[in-house]
Formats: sequence, structure tokens, C-alpha cells
Amino acid sequence: MDRSSILTAAFSDSHREDLQSAYADRFMLEAESLIRKRLEFYYQESTLDDTDRIAPNDSVYNLPARDIAIIRHVLRSDGLPLDQVDEGLVNTYAGLNQVVLFTVRPTTVKFAATPAIGDTFQLQYFGPPLPLVNSGDSNNLLADYPDLYKEAIMVSIFKRAQNMDLASAMFQSANSTIDEINRKMKKLLGGARASNPYNTNWRSSY
Repeated sequence: MDRSSILTAAFSDSHREDLQSAYADRFMLEAESLIRKRLEFYYQESTLDDTDRIAPNDSVYNLPARDIAIIRHVLRSDGLPLDQVDEGLVNTYAGLNQVVLFTVRPTTVKFAATPAIGDTFQLQYFGPPLPLVNSGDSNNLLADYPDLYKEAIMVSIFKRAQNMDLASAMFQSANSTIDEINRKMKKLLGGARASNPYNTNWRSSY
């Protein structure tokens, strides 16, 4: 599923194909705005390569999004997960022959040591979904929840058609899906394990 196909599905299911050529771009922007207002974050993946360096041969790379909630893993191209440390340790081990450490800044990530030209890193993080700009664009959220994007687009379609009952129904359904996604993401970040309950019936033998 990509941007073009989800737009086609939304206009088709709304039986308002007549609006697609004139309003597709605007309704997609409005749908993404609706999602961003309520969605706290979602699991994302991105690849860092030489084009992301702040300067040639630099060890600092630009992050793909400004609002990254948390970086879960950074993997080298050989699959080795790197250790996240503070700025001091990254500077201390800047002379290493291989990259094994990284630190996160507000909009960049810095490695120790300097990656070789052509090295790539897989970034796994929680943050906002990447915007859908071109017809073939997609992201993890669209792949996992195409119904969310379709319903968010249909909110604008039905508003334009002045069918406020259907617009409200789509709005409520989209928000319910986002609330469920938020719940799952918080559980994933917190982990599946919980602390053992306190046993109030246990008595000491002393």
C-alpha cells in the first residue's frame, strides 16, 4: 500500500471519485495532520548512509525526524547492534578502528569511531510516521494500518460533501484506532514483564 493506492481506495469507498483530482493532495495533508495530533509515536526504521553525514568523512549523522521519541537500536551493516552511551564515552573512543558506540543529540547521532565511506546503519526508533509526499511513498504505519489512513482521508471527503454524520463516524473510528496504537506502543516500550505483586498473606516463621 502506498500514497496513491490509499487515496484511490478512500475516494472509491466514499463514492466521491469526482473529488479526487482536485482535492487528493489537500485531503492527504489533512489526514496526516489528524493522525499526528493524536498519535504519540510509532515504530519506524530508517537507513543512515553517507548522504546523512553533516559533512564529508564526519562521524555525525542527521536523524531522519525531529521528533524521535526514543532510539531502540542502531545496527551496523553486518547486523551488530551498537551500544548507546553518553557524549563523553563517544569522544573517549573516537579513535577506535570499528564503530561500536553511538550517542544521540537532539537532531543528530554521533558515532565512535568515524564510519568508513559507504558504511550504512539501520536505525530502529519510535517517532512520528514519515510523511507521504510522492505517489509511491509508504511508511510502517500505512503498511500496518491502511484503514487508519483511509478513514482519516474520508473525514475530509465527507466534510467536503457536507455529510457531517459520516465525517464524524470516520473521525471517531480513526481516533479509536490511534488510541489502540498508542496503547500498544506504550506497552512495547514498557516491556511485557511487570513487577511481582506484593503478597499480603505471607507470614514470617520468625
